[in-house]
Amino acid sequence: MSLNVPLLMNNQIVGGWKYINDETGEFFNDNMSDFRSSLVKLVNRLDSYSPRSYVELNYGTKIAGSKLRAFVEKNFSDRVSLHKESHLLIPSEPPSNDKINTDDTVESAHDHDERLLLIDTDVQEDCGL
Repeated sequence: MSLNVPLLMNNQIVGGWKYINDETGEFFNDNMSDFRSSLVKLVNRLDSYSPRSYVELNYGTKIAGSKLRAFVEKNFSDRVSLHKESHLLIPSEPPSNDKINTDDTVESAHDHDERLLLIDTDVQEDCGL
């Protein structure tokens, strides 16, 4: 979802329901009875999903950093001293092959705006795609 790719998720995956909605993707049943129709619906609505925006609004760095800071303050205040003016606690990432631009944006090997849909060719034919 962070790569702005909508998901087609099995509705029996515990906790998965929390991430899939009209903005992020579609469900299919565990018995695969509606896989084809769910896949066709997903493909037909590709331009109407906005999974990255949903993640940024509901699970982005500011929200997660604020929640992590509150958790650490509540549970580890006797062992950790956090700077008073800092409102977020964000773990650092290991170095990557991404190129940091001067405007603090990251250029990666993935084009986040490109919609990628990798489906087995037999499934594509079966679904009339």
